[in-house]
Amino acid sequence: MRVAFVTAMDLELRPLARLLPPDAVTAVIGVGPAAARRATESLLTRCAVDHVVVVGVAGGVDPELEIGELVMPKIVVDRETGATFEHRPINAAATRGTMLTCRAPILDMAVIANLPMEGVVALDMETAAVADVCEARGVPWSVFRAISDRPVDGLVDAAVGGLARADGSPDLPAVARYVLRRPWAVPKLVRLGRDLNKATSAAARAAVDAIGGR
Repeated sequence: MRVAFVTAMDLELRPLARLLPPDAVTAVIGVGPAAARRATESLLTRCAVDHVVVVGVAGGVDPELEIGELVMPKIVVDRETGATFEHRPINAAATRGTMLTCRAPILDMAVIANLPMEGVVALDMETAAVADVCEARGVPWSVFRAISDRPVDGLVDAAVGGLARADGSPDLPAVARYVLRRPWAVPKLVRLGRDLNKATSAAARAAVDAIGGR
């Protein structure tokens, strides 16, 4: 079986690449549903694969989820189309709840507070788009994401969100300006980086253990 492992950002691919054989099919599909859709369509046009695996990080909505905890949702929903069109991954050990794919990060705490009541456990920006393309082409897919940040921790706001480029890589000049204006926030950035590394490693290991690797 030929499997393609896809991540939104290069930093999510790095721990995965260390665990996979050199000839494994991998792709960085970009941040957001539009980029993910285009890249997945291109990948499936260029490569004959039997299974697409989405690997990466997610924002935690369920307050019981810890940083680095694996999320394998039973249902993935695009926030724009709503629950009338659900995507169901083939993860053999799918855990619980719904992953909500959004076009942009949700920072409104009032909105976030209502999501658990709708069964949402985590947020991402690509999985529903990948699922939509795969299902249209009859290609099975699965998702392995781990929690990298949680609203309850209060570490991510609009200012922090602006420190990344469109592809998810850090905007170093923006980071420098942020630190100069808010030197007291450096520990927060350090913690976010540590949590991100923990989550990317956990997701990569889970995907490789489940699907296969070195």
